[in-house]
Amino acid sequence: MPSEAVIARIAVPIMDTPPHPPAYANDAADDTNATTTPQSTDASRQCRICYGGQEDVPTVGRLISPCRCRGTMKYVHLELRHTLFNVDVVVEVRDARIPFSSANLRLDEALLGLDRLVVFNKSDLASKNLQQNLQNTVLRHSGSSALFTNASKYRGVSQILNYAVEKANRDPSLYPYLSMMVVGLPNVGKSSLINALRYIGLKRDNRVAAVAPHAGVTRAIQNKVKIYEDPAIYLVDTPGVIDPHVIDPIQGLKIALTGGTKDSATIMLDVADYLLFRLNQSKPNQTKYVSLLNLPAPIDDIHLVLGAVAKSYNCRADTSPRGLAIPIEQVTEWDLDRAALKFVTLFRKGALGSMTLDDCTDAGMRRWFEEKADKIVNAKPLGAQNGGENDRERRHKRKRTKKTLSDEKPVAVDTFVNY
Repeated sequence: MPSEAVIARIAVPIMDTPPHPPAYANDAADDTNATTTPQSTDASRQCRICYGGQEDVPTVGRLISPCRCRGTMKYVHLELRHTLFNVDVVVEVRDARIPFSSANLRLDEALLGLDRLVVFNKSDLASKNLQQNLQNTVLRHSGSSALFTNASKYRGVSQILNYAVEKANRDPSLYPYLSMMVVGLPNVGKSSLINALRYIGLKRDNRVAAVAPHAGVTRAIQNKVKIYEDPAIYLVDTPGVIDPHVIDPIQGLKIALTGGTKDSATIMLDVADYLLFRLNQSKPNQTKYVSLLNLPAPIDDIHLVLGAVAKSYNCRADTSPRGLAIPIEQVTEWDLDRAALKFVTLFRKGALGSMTLDDCTDAGMRRWFEEKADKIVNAKPLGAQNGGENDRERRHKRKRTKKTLSDEKPVAVDTFVNY
């Protein structure tokens, strides 16, 4: 009789027996050679979320469904577009683990024609051998310079300051002060980057932007923060900008896995299953989780892995004083959700190794830029709406126009439609 453990009211076998037939569509059903043993390391094993049947699609859609915050995101987009008129340099922050999935096509539409610097933050958690090729590809296809940083350790942050100082010193009369804006998806490290820039530029370690390891900390467009004295450079933080429509499931899984959505609104079991699928595709990452969880070999069944996680990190279902008093060897119920969250958290902290989730091969990057170009080819560049004027000249012109209009008598509202 195989031993069993109850994980959040789901009975699953423990390590020494093969699991129940997995719910991966198009796997064992279509492949007679497919194996269902927990020790299977077949790289062709398909994730049930990525390649499953239609019944999985609604579940995936809920991973990143913006139905709760669609109005807020629309307001943020409008505020952002208005603020961009007064910005000299836009710093777009992305997660280095998902350099393309953490990009935002609606944001790209707004930033066309503006001076943009792409910053891939959390570079210590991404694959190091892809950085140079990624930098060159971004510069070649978008014309924007790309940098890799680790804001929490202040690594690479000085390159952003050097870029801004060089731009300001190029024409001091045009830039008596330089205004920069930090934009990007939630939890890519925007506020951490602002604090790091202020620390390096002014040698002040007091935090001016709230920081937390989850999405949704910055709620509104913040005031300008001074990050450099001479020349004067100011910087603005924004809330995380995410598309107000459901994006494709694979991209949603990657964003959820890296913490771009709130864990409370995410089906963490599906995210953990996708993580296991990706870990098993990489030999270095395979050995990481196997050794960390004291497993005999790589496993492709998420329930068995979460059972090992729950046992290693004491994710017991009964957290009452009586339940906590039971020795861990005698525990028979494990909390599946807590174990899944712990498994994902280990990845986010780098305990399971560094990994780039997006396809950063030459073919993969070329395909992404081609698809991106098709989607925004008809977009009107924000910088091109101003007759080719630079930012500073445009602001002076707007101020003069406002002063002239304020001296005139009130006129019909529709007179200002084109203003």
